Amino acid sequence: MRIAIVNDTILIVEFLRKIVLSVADHEIVWVARNGAEAVEKCAADTPDLILMDLIMPVMDGFEATAAIRDLNLGYEPTIVAVSASVFDVTKEQCQLAGCDDYLVKPFNLEHLLDTIEGLTHIHWLYEDDDVSDNKEQVPADSEIIPPPIEQLSRLHTLIMMGDMDALQAEARSIAELAPQYAAFVDAITMLAHDFKLDELQNLIEQQMEVGN
Repeated sequence: MRIAIVNDTILIVEFLRKIVLSVADHEIVWVARNGAEAVEKCAADTPDLILMDLIMPVMDGFEATAAIRDLNLGYEPTIVAVSASVFDVTKEQCQLAGCDDYLVKPFNLEHLLDTIEGLTHIHWLYEDDDVSDNKEQVPADSEIIPPPIEQLSRLHTLIMMGDMDALQAEARSIAELAPQYAAFVDAITMLAHDFKLDELQNLIEQQMEVGN
């Protein structure tokens, strides 16, 4: 399946990219940072599925979806609104704009996959074991001993960049500093693996405050 991502938030793009690329025989054909760019790219190269953010600069997801529906594409791509915004949006609003369905924060990985599967009639096959069955718990705050502020600052920079691979590599290097950081590293690794973005950023920022 050919899939496009429309989102101006790097972390969300990487979250969606990881999901798409974990599925056999699926590819990301393009990424757009705003609705106007999405309409232009869709006209030139129409994907099978578009994961559309709702709140973006230049042109929002509602306008972009309506504009895409007005294009003479030859076929209608499936459009799922995927937004990290907490504003009050209803399914009816998304459907009026032309979306086939919508998902909003907090993201639920299993729900996202089920929604796309239901709309596209595609069964998702994972490279790893079933991610929805991962019952490991993030260590409690009382168990966590943070590393030095220099390492925390590097982690914070990486999460703001959306570089999850580099963040997890940095976490592994922290684990080698001292055994006392094991719970912290476990928490970072679990949250990064599941792309629980807000929880990950909050954890790092809380520990930076403790370090200061």
